[in-house]
Amino acid sequence: MKLLTKSAAALLVVALPALPLAARPIVFAHSTTVMAEYTEDAMWEAQLFYAPRYNVSYGLGHLEIGHDPNNEQRITYARLNFLARRWNLEAAQANVFIWGGPGTVHVTDWVPEVPGTPEGGHDHGGGDPTVPGYQRTRSDYVWNVGGQVDYETRRIYTSLKTDAYHSPIFDHRSDTLQFGIAPYKHDTNTLATWLVVSATRHSGDSHEGDELAFLLRFFKKRTWIEAGATTDGQFRARAMFSL
Repeated sequence: MKLLTKSAAALLVVALPALPLAARPIVFAHSTTVMAEYTEDAMWEAQLFYAPRYNVSYGLGHLEIGHDPNNEQRITYARLNFLARRWNLEAAQANVFIWGGPGTVHVTDWVPEVPGTPEGGHDHGGGDPTVPGYQRTRSDYVWNVGGQVDYETRRIYTSLKTDAYHSPIFDHRSDTLQFGIAPYKHDTNTLATWLVVSATRHSGDSHEGDELAFLLRFFKKRTWIEAGATTDGQFRARAMFSL
């Protein structure tokens, strides 16, 4: 995964001076965008953004990580998205996005049983009772920050994205590298089809590990739909609609 990430970063650096389609948070000026993402037994997220200008949007999002009721994180946040830089070339486009904002997080986890001490142990005449395990939910503020660099021609697409949440009771970060190939060239008003390989590294309190997924993506004007599966057999899908 580290070698893959470094190779993609090097490719992007070379391509930028000479990247339009990741899950980019900014589409058209005066538009409203709805996005949703789902990975089986792992997470789901929904977002709603309004863009007063082509390079700025703001809105709300909700993210839930984990489908085990004893290990679940629910985050609701406000976010400001900014298109920091765009390169419009004759046959390619490149973008740099950054975003961030505050929110709240609710963490549900399981506190294991604490065995008591036997009678007479540690000089306690009657011993200490066993404390049974129990489920707890804690809440606090959270900050979200992230960014993305993407590059696209009519036949090749690549992006590098990082998204992190930090709270006194919870930390989570996802780094995603994607590479896509279009089986045919597409124009602005025609249907674009992409075969995408997506590699993600998760780190933080919720879980740590690598995820590799193969996706089929369709995009036309203001609509984007993709679906596929991870190498562990988890169904994965994402959709974006701009009005």
